[in-house]
Amino acid sequence: MSESNKLGIEYGDTPNPSRLSIALCAPSLGQGGAERVVCWLCDGLANRGHDVLLVTRASRSEDFYPAPERARRISLIDDFRVKSGPLQLLALYRVLKSLRPDITISFLPRTNVACALTASVLKCPVVVCERADPRSEPLHWTTSAARVLAYPLAAGIVLQADTARTWAARRVRGGVVGVIPNPVRPLLRPPHVVGGPILLGVGRLCPQKRFDRLIRAFASVAPDFPDLNLRIIGDGPLRNELRDLADASGFGARIALPGATLDIEAEYARARLFVLTSDFEGFPNVLVEAMSLGLPVIALDCPTGPAEIIRDGVDGILVPKGDEMALTRTLRMVLSDDQLAARLGRKAVEIQLRFAPEGVLDQWESFLWNLSTV
Repeated sequence: MSESNKLGIEYGDTPNPSRLSIALCAPSLGQGGAERVVCWLCDGLANRGHDVLLVTRASRSEDFYPAPERARRISLIDDFRVKSGPLQLLALYRVLKSLRPDITISFLPRTNVACALTASVLKCPVVVCERADPRSEPLHWTTSAARVLAYPLAAGIVLQADTARTWAARRVRGGVVGVIPNPVRPLLRPPHVVGGPILLGVGRLCPQKRFDRLIRAFASVAPDFPDLNLRIIGDGPLRNELRDLADASGFGARIALPGATLDIEAEYARARLFVLTSDFEGFPNVLVEAMSLGLPVIALDCPTGPAEIIRDGVDGILVPKGDEMALTRTLRMVLSDDQLAARLGRKAVEIQLRFAPEGVLDQWESFLWNLSTV
């Protein structure tokens, strides 16, 4: 019996020239925009007839998002009982060796390094995907060094914004770079025109997202808008620090940090204004989602994503990166002008056409087919 049969994850017995066998690798299905895109991409490629296997390093018990319905799943911890890096690398090698996929897609730096090293030994093409601006993302020095060594072994790299293309082209074999945005999820609720008295932030509570800026900006405008409340949706290591900052602002009772939720659309639907305050991004899903529901948005013009998504002054407002005074002024301006907020919201919903799921999936499929035939 072949090893693939032992693993119970064998692809179709007969090669089919009209479909690809694809292994898609990610750290986990935990909370995060990258993880949600992984689930969407697995189901989207499987729905188009491709054989898709999802491989995660983490256990199924750590899933935040439901596992893709159309893709098979391997958890290196659950199915191989390995937790350490070297043993997981060996388990990943076994999986890819047994399946020999036409192409492997990897998400996030540490998993990218593991897949690039493994796939290069097996002579299988691998696509590494960067979900934040790789020029700005702070990585442990060992991961940065490993990325320098491993990325040239990859067949291609996928970014979410064109501004990092030169960086990427210098780091992968042949300089094959794809720039593919995230899709807008199908709406479960109709776009709203005017939300409630809520200022909304969404994301992992980590240094990158800089929710401290949002709390300080809210505290600056709160006296002028006594009905306004701030909600920051998400979990992460800075929860206690942000809670202390909110309480110290003098408006702690009006600042909520309720944690993560799967029904994020309910939060968008009840909000009046969405704000993104990150130091860097890739292609922020939360910004696209808020706009798709007709929510007026303000974003710091960080690398990368906001400038690629927002048409400044048309369907949202960009604020110079790190300028908290400008952020406060812009908050006050939009909150004081219902006509401006409504106009921004009406134009924002056009993002549903700009980043429609089928069009984004077309870009992925074309990129993968091109690489598989090289």
